[in-house]
Amino acid sequence: NMLTMAIFLAIVYVALAQENYTDAEIEGYKVWRRNIGQHVKYYDKLTFTALSERICVQDTVNYPVEMSDSKASDIGLFQAYLPDFENQGFLAIFISGPMLCLVSLMAWSLTVMQYVHSILRGASAMWYLPKTSRTRVLRAGEGFKVESVSRSRFLFFEILLVCRFTICCTLWYGGCVYIAQYSIALGDILLNSVALAVVLGIDANFYQLVSARMKNLVSNIEPVPGPRNRCKLSGVDLKAILLFVWLIGGLFWIMMQEVLPLMGRISKAQTHLCGGNSSFVYSLDPFYLVYSSDSNPWNQTLAELMDFPHIEAIEELIYPDSVPNVKWYDSVVPAGIAMEFLGQGVSPVQRVSISTQKEATDNLQDMAGTICGGAFP
Repeated sequence: NMLTMAIFLAIVYVALAQENYTDAEIEGYKVWRRNIGQHVKYYDKLTFTALSERICVQDTVNYPVEMSDSKASDIGLFQAYLPDFENQGFLAIFISGPMLCLVSLMAWSLTVMQYVHSILRGASAMWYLPKTSRTRVLRAGEGFKVESVSRSRFLFFEILLVCRFTICCTLWYGGCVYIAQYSIALGDILLNSVALAVVLGIDANFYQLVSARMKNLVSNIEPVPGPRNRCKLSGVDLKAILLFVWLIGGLFWIMMQEVLPLMGRISKAQTHLCGGNSSFVYSLDPFYLVYSSDSNPWNQTLAELMDFPHIEAIEELIYPDSVPNVKWYDSVVPAGIAMEFLGQGVSPVQRVSISTQKEATDNLQDMAGTICGGAFP
């Protein structure tokens, strides 16, 4: 049992209880925003938005994101974790990640304290047993009674309890850091606290491997009498007071040392990704001069953009059966809006996406088979 807990403790400290969202990661968000999020290369002509706008709005129905899924996922986690006082008011603190983290830390701490309490009870029982040269277990009615314990067995048992107590306290701190730092997803925070409690129950599982004779002996041993006069403070057991102080002080310390700094780092990362002005795009010329423009210079609403004919044209390409038919002389032909390049591959379509207004005008005239100099200057 102790070996298993020690191995798990090492794994928690080495691999799991690490600081989340380091300074380097936060700086990476800033670099992504500068190099990719606002670049005109990733501008969406259908919604008039830069990539950072589409990611930050968290509306994949109307603003789908074709890349940087990890950044979009991170922003969703940030928004769910941090309290949203602007939209939810003071109640936001009770449905935020830090509050769930506090509740999970409390549940984990109470689980550890229950284990510590059992260790202290075992130590107290061994301390008040008579010490002799040999351990004596006598039959008492249908059960057994521990009459005395040998000094060597007492020393071994106390050393074992000290080791268990040390591992337990260290595991408590490592588990607290693991809950606070490993993941900010609300579901993960709750599941992590439950998973840690499984570790403290390993001894009960190992007990199933004990022989039936030993189980029968342990179950029939009478309780060892403890001290008659317990240490009390104003009528309250001093041990309970100390455990309560540990709970409150430990939670306060973890929140100040782990959770609040994490909130600051998350807020900083969110500012790098979505703060400031995101409704613009930029590009560089061969001399690295920066040119910028508003991503939506005409302030078109989403509803207005959806009424543009190019939306209908694209949907007609997706659903050919929706294209209306018109009568052309003696024939009935489909009247789709989209312009098609027949038998030329995708190269002309790729060139259209980067063509100038003059080139786009020439394309229209070529497809019409005429030159309309007055209509298209």
